[in-house]
Amino acid sequence: MKHLYLYNVIALALVILCQGTAQARDELWQPYLELEGRGTTIRSVGQGTLFAPIWQDEESLIFADIRGLGTDGDAGEGNFGVAYRKIIDTQYILGANIFYDFRHSEVNNEYHQGAFGLEFLTTDSGLRFNAYVPDQGVKYATQANAAFIQGGTVVVQQGLEAAYWGLDLEAERLLWHRTSCDNCTTNRHLGNLDMELWASIGVFHFDNDAANFRNITGPRARTELRLYDVPGLGQDSRVVLSGQYEYDEVRSDVFGAMVNLRIPIGPGGSKKTYRLQGLDRRMVAPIVRDIDIVTNTGAFGAPEMAKFSTNLLPISNVTTIDGNTVDPEGDFFAAGPNSLVLFDGSFSTITADTTFQFNDGQVALGGGSSIQVIGCDTGSIATLTAPGTRPLIDGGLNPIDLFTLAQDNTIQGLDLSGGDVGIYGDGVGGFTIDGNNISGAALGGIYLENNLGGGVVENNNSSNNDFFGIDVGGADLLSLSNNTANRNGVLGMLIDGVDGDVSGNTTNENVEDGLVILGDVSGSLINNMALNNGLIGSSGTGIVILGDINTSGNAVGISGNFANGNYDEGIFLLGDVNGPISNNTTNNNGEDGFQIFDVDVLFTNNTSNGNGDDGFDFDRLLSGGQIVNNSASGNAESGFDFDDDILAGSLISGNTSNNNSEFGYDFFDMNGEFRNNLADSNILDGFNFADVGAGGIFEGNTANGNLDGFYFDENNGLFRNNVATNNTEDGFDILINNSTFTGNVANNNDELGYNFVFPNNGTATMNTGSGNTNGGNTFP
Repeated sequence: MKHLYLYNVIALALVILCQGTAQARDELWQPYLELEGRGTTIRSVGQGTLFAPIWQDEESLIFADIRGLGTDGDAGEGNFGVAYRKIIDTQYILGANIFYDFRHSEVNNEYHQGAFGLEFLTTDSGLRFNAYVPDQGVKYATQANAAFIQGGTVVVQQGLEAAYWGLDLEAERLLWHRTSCDNCTTNRHLGNLDMELWASIGVFHFDNDAANFRNITGPRARTELRLYDVPGLGQDSRVVLSGQYEYDEVRSDVFGAMVNLRIPIGPGGSKKTYRLQGLDRRMVAPIVRDIDIVTNTGAFGAPEMAKFSTNLLPISNVTTIDGNTVDPEGDFFAAGPNSLVLFDGSFSTITADTTFQFNDGQVALGGGSSIQVIGCDTGSIATLTAPGTRPLIDGGLNPIDLFTLAQDNTIQGLDLSGGDVGIYGDGVGGFTIDGNNISGAALGGIYLENNLGGGVVENNNSSNNDFFGIDVGGADLLSLSNNTANRNGVLGMLIDGVDGDVSGNTTNENVEDGLVILGDVSGSLINNMALNNGLIGSSGTGIVILGDINTSGNAVGISGNFANGNYDEGIFLLGDVNGPISNNTTNNNGEDGFQIFDVDVLFTNNTSNGNGDDGFDFDRLLSGGQIVNNSASGNAESGFDFDDDILAGSLISGNTSNNNSEFGYDFFDMNGEFRNNLADSNILDGFNFADVGAGGIFEGNTANGNLDGFYFDENNGLFRNNVATNNTEDGFDILINNSTFTGNVANNNDELGYNFVFPNNGTATMNTGSGNTNGGNTFP
């Protein structure tokens, strides 16, 4: 957005330039373009300015001043001005200007402003006055909303922004100058340039009458080193190096540095042979004014009571508990429903002898953590950050649940250790469990049973507990995301069901399974990691999915998950999935990389390498199922293993199976489409199956460097354009062809190219081969 203003200004400038200077070839004052960059202690700014004469005579000039500005905060502004200057008695210049300004602010508000200015200029001094009148209505600035604790509760102030009317006055003086030789038009260098050192001092005052908006008033000082007629840029070019300081009570001290470059663009451009001096040069001095509409942004709204964003209940009070609290569990419960309890770790560990029992609607927040709250009156959303430091709450060996949930609770930003369970809930819902670290529990970190739904469990680390990290049973969660469960005594995570995505969770080195989903997921399973789960001599699967994955729209079903180094399978899928299974990786697991039952969706771009059994172990490929562009390499058994028939209406295409210790592809009857797959350097056969069924199509597949390239009993469908090369036994080892066998190639196999047990009983044409050790170079 910030660049848009500059582009618009340049486009308009070119129009004016073309129209206003077509007859200006012999005029004294010519147009120019200035480019400026400035950096201050509060922002960085880039600006372009066009100076375009409209009319002039020997001592008067009317010109357009058009500017575009952008900041590093994505603000942008355009300024459109017309000015008049006149030389009086060859001694001084009087000038006046009017401007229209338009601003798009950092917080996405828009402002309009009218301004006028007066100038008195001589060759060695100047005096300027400007007045600015914007639209002064107060506008919303949600980025500036603020929340804080006041009077034992939480208060929200709405973020507001307003433009300020204002005045500024500036006087400047030439401190030093050096003039180059009058007739130097060639061989100019920096040591022979006109140079001037100027200093200016001024005051500014800006204000808005709206409540809580403070005036912006203070001094401004600037120095400028001006270099004229720069080599390479031509006569009347200019470079300005400047530094500026200003102060006001709102922005405090502001230091800045600026670089400005002027490029002549009128007739003759940089090739003019004359140059401006004295008052003629001052006639084209840039108008000095505030570079943009002055705005002020902050939490200036009237204070209002706050409510929680999670349960939308007003906050009743705020209570603080720390290591010096005598009865922390009692104070917690006494805070009552809809209260906010802050746990501050600044004063050592908080010891729990009994359970912290939640009231309905209550929130527990650790020091340094933040929650969103909402203003009860305006609905403004603000972030409240708890004072203090993150606390440790220790239950030791006490047989207690450290926290027991009620209805609509939030627990966030706590470190919990010891006890039986870190966070427990029975028959509750509407909860948020976020950003907690839980360890050392005798049972587990988070244990929710008979869940009523609507809960969120995210960003927690539940590790080193005796049995499990997270166990959620009952009805569905809204979200299970970005949690970590490492080195727990049995399971990492056990989830009954989720009404949302299961995403970004990590389970590592748990004694048995990593992530187990018992119930249905009404969302996607995405970007989860299961690493090194299951100890030697025990069992452990990375991700176990027993429920269904029910996505909506075009959402993926199971995608981007990574299961590596688990004792048993990487991913075990029993339930149905109604969305694509894509871009998952299962490497170096003790048994199958993937073990999947019925597949009737798109299964694509998955990778399974170095597993102790099959790379991909499918039960059945149903009608509508597609297994496309997957890769299996270096597995201890087969790359792709189908335990049952491949049904009609299915597709297997573009897959790669390399260097597996048994078969590349191992299946029974093939009644679907099997196209363009590769089996390379597998220890046993590349493609090993029973029959191609009557409706099956087996086409364009390649077997290279395996035992037999293709080994099966009967072809009762279409077997076409397949290639077998460099296999250590036969290229094609088949009992009988009862249908169409055509266009296949068998080259350089160590035994036969084509080895059919029975004579051809179908149609066989254009099957070729060469270099097979024991012949069989054609069929029939």
